[in-house]
Amino acid sequence: MDDKSREPIIKNKKSHLSNTSNESESKEHYNLVLVDDMYILNVPKEWEEYESDRFRMRNSEETLLFSAIHYKKRILKGHDFMVDDLKAEVQTVFKKFKEEGCYIPVPDQIMENNYVYQAFKIGEETQYFFYTFCKSSEELIQIRLNIREIGAYKTVIRDTLLEIGSSIRMVG
Repeated sequence: MDDKSREPIIKNKKSHLSNTSNESESKEHYNLVLVDDMYILNVPKEWEEYESDRFRMRNSEETLLFSAIHYKKRILKGHDFMVDDLKAEVQTVFKKFKEEGCYIPVPDQIMENNYVYQAFKIGEETQYFFYTFCKSSEELIQIRLNIREIGAYKTVIRDTLLEIGSSIRMVG
């Protein structure tokens, strides 16, 4: 990947954290983590990584679980993956969640130029999903971030996930 791939995936967005007074204060509460030698995320300092089949973190009470996964696809000549493709794919996934998994959507969906976000209630748990993608000349990398927490929907958790999503940086 070229130097451009090290730029933030989510561009020209203000911080989504509403409980911080400035950017430097926000950075004090976050640590950089490397996921699969592919991309870097800023995550809350109090979260700890734990052993799993994919990249996962949790809070000390183990009431909040975070995961980051990605999928690689070859980009076919003549077909350039665009944000509308991401939106269509994610809408299909969300429809399946509702129809087959009894997920109840929270009315907070966000579809921006380069990401899709949606939260769902599943029994006593709330799950928050963030999907985005980046491209190299031959490869598409789709990234899914997910926070699962026992309890009611919280805008602070949504804002935390959006902040993490806006911090994604590809490494060379």
